[in-house]
Amino acid sequence: MIKAKYGRARAVPRLPSVFFLMVALVFPALAQERPLASTAPAESVRAIDVVVRNAAAGIDLAGTLLLPAGVGPFPAVSGAQNRDEELLGHKPFKAIAEYLAGRGVASLRCDDRGVGASGGNFAAATTFDFASDARAAVAFLAGRPEIDARRVGLVGHSEGGLIAAIVGAEDPALSFIAMLAGPGLRGDRLLLAQNAALAAASGMGAEAIAAANALNARLYAIAVKAEEPSAVRAEIVAAMTEAMGGAIPAAVAERAADQLLNPWTRAFLAIDPADYLSKVRIPALALNGTKDLQVPAEANLAAIGRALDAAGNKAYSLVSLEGLNHLFQRAKTGLPQEYAAIAEDFAPEALAALGDWILATTR
Repeated sequence: MIKAKYGRARAVPRLPSVFFLMVALVFPALAQERPLASTAPAESVRAIDVVVRNAAAGIDLAGTLLLPAGVGPFPAVSGAQNRDEELLGHKPFKAIAEYLAGRGVASLRCDDRGVGASGGNFAAATTFDFASDARAAVAFLAGRPEIDARRVGLVGHSEGGLIAAIVGAEDPALSFIAMLAGPGLRGDRLLLAQNAALAAASGMGAEAIAAANALNARLYAIAVKAEEPSAVRAEIVAAMTEAMGGAIPAAVAERAADQLLNPWTRAFLAIDPADYLSKVRIPALALNGTKDLQVPAEANLAAIGRALDAAGNKAYSLVSLEGLNHLFQRAKTGLPQEYAAIAEDFAPEALAALGDWILATTR
C-alpha cells in the first residue's frame, strides 16, 4: 500500500513526470547555443539553453530548446522532470526530442520547478501547478520566431498526459495534444488499478489484492475529504491501525498519513481526466503499452475514448503498443524493477507512432 517511487516518498508510486511545454520568457543574455550530442548529425540541430519565467507562479525555469535543421518555422512540442526525464539510467525525453528534431519538429523541455536548475518548490507543487507552467510555455513557443504558432502542441508522459488534457481543454493556441501513458481514469481509480496490476504481476493472490485495495480505497476516500489535513490525519491513522489489527507501529501510520496528505497526492486522487478530456476538441493522441502496469492500457484507453467522444472530438487516435511498459520500453514483465535493466530509453515503434501522428496532424 505505501510505496516510494524513484526515491520520492509518496502514498502511492507517483507517475513519472511530464514531457510538456514549461516556459514563458527567454532572457537573451542567458541563452546560449552549445554543441549537441545527438542521434542526428551535430550540424543538423541547434540546442539552445534557456532560462524562462512563469510569471503567474513567480518562478524561473531552466530548459533546452532543440531546433531541427533548416530555417523554420517548425511545428513544436516540449518537456520536464529534469529536462531529460532522467531516471534509472534512462533519458526518455532526450530520446524523444532528438528523434523529433530529426523529423523536423522542434521541442522544448525544462527542469521541473524545484528540480535541476529551475526555481520553485517541487514538494509543494500539484498537477495544477505544473499545468500553470505548461500554459506559460504554450504562449512562449507560439511567440518564438523559429516556431510556427499554428502548430504548437503539448506532449505529456504519464502525469504529463493529464496536464496536456487540462491545458488542451481550455487553450485555443494549442494545435494538438499527445498523451503518452497519460491517465484517463480518475486518480483514485487509476491508483487502485495500478496497485492491483503491480501486485498481480509480483505474484500476490487475488484475495490479498482485494484486501489491500479495500484498505487503499478507504484511505483514499479519507484523504480527498475537503477538510484540512490536520482534521483527517487521525482518521487515516485509525483506519490503518484497525486494518492491521493494531499491529502497525504508530510512527509508521503517521508517516503513511503524511504521504497521503501530501498536496500532490490529495490533488491527484481527486482529479478526473474526463472533466478535461470531455472538452478537448483539438486533435488528440493517446499511446499506451500493453505491459504498462502503472497505467493499465485497456481500461485507460477506453476511458480516454469515452471522454473524447463526449467532447464530440472527431480527430483523435488511441494506440495500444504491444509489449511496451510504462516507460515505453520493450519489456518482459512490465514491473518497475525491470526498467533499469532494459537498455533502450524509448522503443523505436513508440517514437515512430508519435512522430508519424504529429507530422500527419500538423502538415
